Amino acid sequence: MGALLLLVGSVENVTRADESVTLDGVGLCAKCGLGEADSCQNAIKIKEGGKEVVYLLTANDVSKAFHKNLCSGTQNISAVGAFTEIGGKKFFTANKLSVSTEDVVKGEGLCLKCALGLTPSCQNAIRVGEAGKQVLYIIEHNDVSKEFHGNLCSSTAAITATGKVADVDGLPGVKKLTASKLALTKVAAKVEAAPQAVAKVVTIKGEGLCAKCALGKTSVCQNAVKISKGGKEIVYLFAANDVSKAFHKNLCSGSANIVATGTLEANDEGGVFTATNLALQEAKKLEGTALCFKCELGKSRTCQNAIRVLIDGKDVVYTLDQNSVSKKFHRHVCQETVAVVAEGTIAAIGDNLEFTASKIEVK
Repeated sequence: MGALLLLVGSVENVTRADESVTLDGVGLCAKCGLGEADSCQNAIKIKEGGKEVVYLLTANDVSKAFHKNLCSGTQNISAVGAFTEIGGKKFFTANKLSVSTEDVVKGEGLCLKCALGLTPSCQNAIRVGEAGKQVLYIIEHNDVSKEFHGNLCSSTAAITATGKVADVDGLPGVKKLTASKLALTKVAAKVEAAPQAVAKVVTIKGEGLCAKCALGKTSVCQNAVKISKGGKEIVYLFAANDVSKAFHKNLCSGSANIVATGTLEANDEGGVFTATNLALQEAKKLEGTALCFKCELGKSRTCQNAIRVLIDGKDVVYTLDQNSVSKKFHRHVCQETVAVVAEGTIAAIGDNLEFTASKIEVK
């Protein structure tokens, strides 16, 4: 997950002139603040490729109306629009300009590498309890964050961060924060404590895949698992420990049904899974009687398929995942049982045998 640094970085490698992008930086007057124009004109200063770059804003109606915010000083601003090049100079044509408002976030400051083992290099973060859920804010590795890192490298501490917060698409429970100020929280100050994840070993199963190659969420290969819970799809990233790294060869070129044992630092919307064991689910062919857990067995409030198989003279019941194959087949068993042959993978979760079907046929 060191790759999440990509999600909190500055604008990089902009090449398309017609592509609409959002720039966050320091707005100023090209004449009064930079001395690069004969008359007042807006400009925006950003970090691009690790360097400070200034773009002049095209003097359209949007830019002219906004100039009153910049003529007498600088402001942190957000600009939405497209890049253009005129006479060899780079310009930004904005269709929306706004003064950036900063958020204040208080919580447990920590290092993603030292405390969580999520990144290959040190990176600041804040763990916060919000509405009963745990949220991880990954702090952009800018000059403010780098200078502050000594406070968090080998231990955690209560901190206060001031800056701009944004959601990370596809990763609920994770946000990015571009800090303009970081400070240790005074002991006397009341800080909302992050709910501590219970260090309980759990076993989960689902579709294992690469967060980079399959999801495009990280800049380096990292394992992830996609599960279905309460009718909702949830993605957990795996901490990049030795177990996860050794297993990655199974997922880098494609997805596979897996079983993971370890600890969760997450909520019902996603998070981080630290695995102590990872395994591919066993391929299995079942021949038996398909039935409905609700209609036939009365063991659930909603319909769900199951297959009863006779093994060594005993009935063994496999619960079927509610995937598309199982849902499509359910009409055959909703009010009756039927003999079937099913192909898929199995996983033992606690005392239950669970089956992920890839094919089900009536015998």
